[in-house]
Amino acid sequence: MAASKAFTASAGLLLLLVTISCFAQVEGKTCGGFSRECILPNVTASGVLTALCEDDMSNLGTTSIDLNAHIGASTAGNLVPNSSGFAKKCKNILIFQLQDSTNSLFELEAICKTKTGSKKSTLLIDRYLKDVNGRLVWDSCTRRRSLLQA
Repeated sequence: MAASKAFTASAGLLLLLVTISCFAQVEGKTCGGFSRECILPNVTASGVLTALCEDDMSNLGTTSIDLNAHIGASTAGNLVPNSSGFAKKCKNILIFQLQDSTNSLFELEAICKTKTGSKKSTLLIDRYLKDVNGRLVWDSCTRRRSLLQA
């Protein structure tokens, strides 16, 4: 009897883990990841990001998105996703590529005002931007991210 309960509990736990794993894989494909289909990103001093992105027919085209509508800057000088107006508080706005043996991701960097001066701040924007048929789209993924990273 005890062995049967242990087996049932183990099977339930396994089913839960498989469900979470499948959820993470599906969500991971839909959440951000513009570096998989876009190249040559550039960001202006006013916070507009432009890149060449693939459409559904694998054709490259130029697309832009105003990051000011989606990124803010805190009073501590941190770039804040799902906020707005960072270019008013930040300067030297750059985008660069982080690369290791398996991933290539884009990160936004800026020098942002703080209460006492300024500081360098970064945001891995690859988590928040995605390519939808050749068009850059902000994908906040707030709820899904916190669930998967908890």
